[in-house]
Amino acid sequence: MAIIKNQKEKNQVVKNKQMKNTFLVIICSILFIGCQGNAQQSNYRLTKDGTSSASLGKQKISGTFFMKGSEKTIPIGYVTIKGDDARYVVDENGNFELDLIPGKYVLFAHSLGSKDIRTRKIRVGLDESLTIHFFFEEKKEYLDN
Repeated sequence: MAIIKNQKEKNQVVKNKQMKNTFLVIICSILFIGCQGNAQQSNYRLTKDGTSSASLGKQKISGTFFMKGSEKTIPIGYVTIKGDDARYVVDENGNFELDLIPGKYVLFAHSLGSKDIRTRKIRVGLDESLTIHFFFEEKKEYLDN
């Protein structure tokens, strides 16, 4: 470790440390934002003939999570697609949206406080949007005395 001889050198060392910290914050922010962007693009797929989904029109799939037997929405949950690691989180009103290329999919709906997972097989066609609602039963747990 170098010995600092005067105040000018000391100030320069402090500036260097501040610049390094600022640089690290900027790099971490860029990486974090990049990861979020990749999570949004997780429905990018290759077709059987090797063409990418970018060359095909994606179709909008939307829906809402409801409590069974009521119109009460569920604001905590997510949808997954068989063969895809991404989770599509519902918003504060229980709504979700996916953009998928035409094809067959199996959707799994997960809701906090529900007793099971809902499964739905869908077929996405060209120039077609789908609305899918999932209905969940409330999980009731009782404490023993």
